[in-house]
Amino acid sequence: MERAEQSGAPEFAPVELAGARDKLQRAEKAAADHDAQPATMLAEQANVDAQLAEATAQEHKSHKAEMELEASLQALRQESTRVQPPPPPVAPPQPLTQ
Repeated sequence: MERAEQSGAPEFAPVELAGARDKLQRAEKAAADHDAQPATMLAEQANVDAQLAEATAQEHKSHKAEMELEASLQALRQESTRVQPPPPPVAPPQPLTQ
């Protein structure tokens, strides 16, 4: 659960993270009620849901980075094709007078 939270799941995968938290709470309640089988099953499902939340967050972050990179590349392409004005003419050197 902690890894999912640190990976950005609260922002990028809130539904998946909420599902994992819910199952973890239910697992803890079942464990407190000494109901081992449902507690184990819910804890395992919570772990899988947390992994899904983490992977979903990583995918969203990667996609966001890809889009930012593509925008930067597009800006560079446009900049490189922009016509540059010619440099101003350089005045010829003045003859030395003595």
